[in-house]
Amino acid sequence: MVTSIENAIGNVFRHKRLFNYVVSPIGIEDGMVICLAGNKIQQEIPMDFFKRDWSFDDMIDIKDLLEVMEKYPAQTPFTHAYNSVFEKDDGIEHCYLHFDDSTASETKFPLWVITRCTKADRDNLINPFTMIMPIDDSKYDEVSSEIELINSIRLENNFMNVEDFTGFEFGLIKLLEKKYLREI
Repeated sequence: MVTSIENAIGNVFRHKRLFNYVVSPIGIEDGMVICLAGNKIQQEIPMDFFKRDWSFDDMIDIKDLLEVMEKYPAQTPFTHAYNSVFEKDDGIEHCYLHFDDSTASETKFPLWVITRCTKADRDNLINPFTMIMPIDDSKYDEVSSEIELINSIRLENNFMNVEDFTGFEFGLIKLLEKKYLREI
């Protein structure tokens, strides 16, 4: 169990919402958590965001993760190892909130969709580098209704610059996370 940010160094963390986003802190500097995010990939995450959005994964040892990553070329994110080796496949269909990549050219804001699928199907259906949030499976209908409303709000604001909409968009995501996130 990691009890302080200093103890986070050398451990593996996953993003709470983007569950397949994996990092390992290697240092702390000027309010930033310096993380290894893949082969020759470093990322700086503001300390407050790290504390809020990341959780310790006691199922993944950093040595094992780095060993798996040896088979991948430079600039490969840890997401590949997580999806292919560390995420357990229970064979059950689960719900995931994600962007519909095909609408990106039609609108400034790609539409949100909910897909119910097994992990094996998810790996083929959903780009692992778009936003993927696991949803409480029992809340599928409730989330679907909210996603319809959110997509209509996003379409109404399609005239805005994406940068001007990001704060509002983040608020929508945090609301969905609080209400429907399924912990993996």
